[in-house]
Amino acid sequence: MKIVGIVGNNAKFSYNRYLLQFMQQHYSNQTEIIIKKSLIYQCFVNQAQTMYPKVFRI
Repeated sequence: MKIVGIVGNNAKFSYNRYLLQFMQQHYSNQTEIIIKKSLIYQCFVNQAQTMYPKVFRI
């Protein structure tokens, strides 16, 4: 079985990436987990970003 894990940010430390890397190592004998990063689409949008978009473009 092949699984694709998508990491949605490019932070130096990401709990999502850390969890996917753990799963990739822990379940390597059962499945193939491929980790991909998605910088094009934001999965979550902060409410402040929608209220004050000019501030976040700086």
